[in-house]
Amino acid sequence: MLAEEVLDSRRTTRAEKTEQIKQAAFTFVRVTHDANEIATALKVSSRTVQCLVHQPLFQEKVKRLSYQDELRFCKTHRAP
Repeated sequence: MLAEEVLDSRRTTRAEKTEQIKQAAFTFVRVTHDANEIATALKVSSRTVQCLVHQPLFQEKVKRLSYQDELRFCKTHRAP
């Protein structure tokens, strides 16, 4: 097994999860509402990003960034 595979297979620490939530909130408010784009930037699955929205820390961070709309992701448009 390569060293990169070992790093990818380990569990995320609490500090890393907190940082992911903060980065996801910032990206959601300032960059894109696309869960797939946020997931790519954070190197996690889009399902993980969609679950982060329900975390109290995520909701707190988006409020601090003055975001007041619904916490919904946009649909990804795929080329035919």
